[in-house]
Amino acid sequence: MVATKQILKWILGFFVLSFLFFVLVRTIPGDPVSRLLTTYQLPYTKENIEFLTVSFGLDKPLWYQYGYWIVHFVQGDWGQSFITGNDVRTEILRRVPISLTVGLGGVLLGGMAAFILGYLAACKPKGFWDKFSRGVALFVQSVPSFMIAVFLIYLLTVHFQLLKIYSNLATATLLAALLVALGTAGELCRVMRGHFLEIADSSYIFFARCRGFEKNKLLLHDGFRPALIALISTMVGRFSWVIGGTAVVEFVFAIPGVSLFLVESISVKDYNIIQSYLLFILLWMGVVHAVCNVIIYFLRGGIR
Repeated sequence: MVATKQILKWILGFFVLSFLFFVLVRTIPGDPVSRLLTTYQLPYTKENIEFLTVSFGLDKPLWYQYGYWIVHFVQGDWGQSFITGNDVRTEILRRVPISLTVGLGGVLLGGMAAFILGYLAACKPKGFWDKFSRGVALFVQSVPSFMIAVFLIYLLTVHFQLLKIYSNLATATLLAALLVALGTAGELCRVMRGHFLEIADSSYIFFARCRGFEKNKLLLHDGFRPALIALISTMVGRFSWVIGGTAVVEFVFAIPGVSLFLVESISVKDYNIIQSYLLFILLWMGVVHAVCNVIIYFLRGGIR
């Protein structure tokens, strides 16, 4: 019964947000018809404007445009791009694996690094690893990611000439993923340190230490699952972000991912691509939350 209510609530939220996205996209300054005429170098005649407006259904009322689009979207037809004329779903899904490699790979790597750094920092507060994790966190919060990316590009491609980033997609993707991992580790390592310190102060750890067990081994053995639950709960937002939040690194490293594709689509006012992208992100977030909740459920069951 609870699961049914959650599903119905999610479906209702999906349609409400889809309508809000649809209206929001229509408020973007500019006119896609004018952009099309400029792109194809066509004269701004009344006939051309009327023809393109009717061809893309922009002459219909807003409620009719939304109904037509959402019905076809749930059936798998995401429409065609105003500019390229290609199928929107094909364009987006073709770029998703690249963004997932950068975003999801970087977040997973950064999460593991944050877990390890948090554990090491909690084992010996005010020790080397505690100071190191604090330094990483301060560095990530103080220096914007695009500045780090530009510095890496200059250092590796211009100064030392070790890599060819812009002519090698694999190299650019790897560096972008490492940059995402650095940001994730910097944001979460101090959070994990706090969770491990709370676990160290718990009653079952205290009584185990009274029986002669070593604190560091107890934290790793008995505190692994509680800390992992805390890490996954903290990273849910990061997992939801992995597709849409990599626009900066994709732009700097010229990676043809879906985030960079969105930036280009906004600049040309391609309504179908922007709307479909936003709904795709919404679906992705729903999947991420469902998977993370299942993992946490089984981890908590293991604790009991």
